[in-house]
Amino acid sequence: MSEKDYSAFDYCDGCGALLTKAEKRHYDNTAEMCCSGYECGCQGLPLYPPLCFECTVPQLYKAYEKAEAEVERLRKMVIDNMGYIYGDSDDFPDWVKDHFLR
Repeated sequence: MSEKDYSAFDYCDGCGALLTKAEKRHYDNTAEMCCSGYECGCQGLPLYPPLCFECTVPQLYKAYEKAEAEVERLRKMVIDNMGYIYGDSDDFPDWVKDHFLR
């Protein structure tokens, strides 16, 4: 295949590498479209750009770290609120001790 036989969706939007057949097949099967693009800002393009495996993994890891930080923040918030209501952590209900005090 010559270079002109490839479309913009055959390249990784993160690093510009040519997608492998497996990555392209996965993207073609999972690409979500907003609409046909008629009178829409999406212009009929997919919601998420095509990414190769090397660009996808770091993004997933960043999302995982962000979710873990949010869970920890919420856990601390629950403990602080329970401390405000019950006082000492020994007086917390059992379900709070089981789920939030590790």
